[in-house]
Amino acid sequence: AGQYIANGLEGIGLGLLVTAWVIAAGVRVVQGSATVAIVTTAGIMAPLASGLDVNVAYLVMSIGAGASFCSWYNDSGFWIVKEIGGLTQAETLKTWTVATILIGLVGLLSTLVFSTVLPLA
Repeated sequence: AGQYIANGLEGIGLGLLVTAWVIAAGVRVVQGSATVAIVTTAGIMAPLASGLDVNVAYLVMSIGAGASFCSWYNDSGFWIVKEIGGLTQAETLKTWTVATILIGLVGLLSTLVFSTVLPLA
């Protein structure tokens, strides 16, 4: 299945690092688990890793940044932060969720910058 999906992704036109981030972020938002997002995305992207112009470590960084994106209601971490912080659901969305969105976006941007400046190929 991973090879089939990978073949379909080749024609999209996004770079592999951005594609990996989008898949990981999408799985994280829909399913809620960063671990599932990482494992799923790694399985999908593995057949394409040989086509990278940069070190595979940047693919790992991109997947990790995507898996950190947008913790919300379906993520157990959201509820832990809410309870331990003594926050309401709305307050947790305004703080924790926004923070994790920024973490994911800054992680992607950092990965793209580092992979351009220091490709380590």
